[in-house]
Amino acid sequence: MSVYITSKKVRYITSIIFVLFMVFIVGGSYLSQQEKAKTEMLSESLSY
Repeated sequence: MSVYITSKKVRYITSIIFVLFMVFIVGGSYLSQQEKAKTEMLSESLSY
């Protein structure tokens, strides 16, 4: 394989890993935010 093809493969794999990492971070933040909102709403309804 030529150096160009090898580097292209490496860049492709790296970009896939980066996208998966960002999905993990953003998804975790989203779920955390939803859980926090749910908890706040529940605590407000119990305080009345």
